[in-house]
Amino acid sequence: MDAEEVSQSNLRDANLMDTNVKYHVTLESGRSFILNSSYNVENVAWDAYEEACLMDDYLVDVHPIGEL
Repeated sequence: MDAEEVSQSNLRDANLMDTNVKYHVTLESGRSFILNSSYNVENVAWDAYEEACLMDDYLVDVHPIGEL
């Protein structure tokens, strides 16, 4: 990932921090779920991790899919 991609990613993440966003969360078992959140990206990752733990599974990936 080059510097331009990183800066675009950071800008996108900053824009998502102030809105409600849906995230597609994928677990190791193949299950997935949608997580609604208005938190910053780090908090979304921790929320997804905690939900995966509650399901006795491992977190694989989290992708924003759109604003609410």
